[in-house]
Amino acid sequence: MSILTLILIFKIAYTGLMIGLPFVFLPSEKLEKLTGVNAIGINYIRLYGWSVIAILVGYSFGIIPSMSATFPVGVVVMGIASNLGGAILLHLTGARKKRPGPFYIIGGIAVALIASAVFPDLAVSPIFK
Repeated sequence: MSILTLILIFKIAYTGLMIGLPFVFLPSEKLEKLTGVNAIGINYIRLYGWSVIAILVGYSFGIIPSMSATFPVGVVVMGIASNLGGAILLHLTGARKKRPGPFYIIGGIAVALIASAVFPDLAVSPIFK
């Protein structure tokens, strides 16, 4: 188990439970309340949920290599683009002030992935020897 493996597992679990699965499976009425999107736009929210799940499948392909001391460059670059872009978007739109938790979690994941890219050997080194 490496630090990068833990980062990827956390990212998959958090995003899947907080965004992917709810946006796909919650009843339309609850999604309307949660997102403020009317019934016409709910299908786009569900499409976004499926897109998030697809990205999480991509993240999962970094787990086994990172456990084998191989740095999954493509997965990490995808994660940096996704999380850094998300954090910047939350900051620029002012959503960070209304609900700071997601900003700090997504931004923290971005920082952790950037650190992994800067120190790839450390990121995939076993935590317990």
